[in-house]
Amino acid sequence: MLLGFISPPQARKSAAALGALICVLGFAWEAWLVPLRPGSLLWLKVVPLLICLPWLWRGSIVMHQWWSMAALLYFTEGVVRATTEEGLSRWLASIEIAASLGMWIAVLAYVASVRWTVRNRSTA
Repeated sequence: MLLGFISPPQARKSAAALGALICVLGFAWEAWLVPLRPGSLLWLKVVPLLICLPWLWRGSIVMHQWWSMAALLYFTEGVVRATTEEGLSRWLASIEIAASLGMWIAVLAYVASVRWTVRNRSTA
């Protein structure tokens, strides 16, 4: 268990589940709920994460390392929109902030646990 509270499989599944939540949230937000402007294609922002979800679920270390940085893009968008928009959009941005931050933590926990395992296995 990493840090005494989350195991590598839990971290991997949490990262994938939070990634799926970000995909659903981003698509619904920009397609139906509160689009930035009518006819906007901003919902395409979730396509890279949607493509990567199967590898996150399977535990690809390279994909987790990549998403340790990419999750911060969703976090940044959430912060910007939470501070500049009103109403439902502000609430959705807050959810995006929480989900992306949770995903970032889960991804880092998984990568750290895999690296720790590899490092300790090679020294034994």
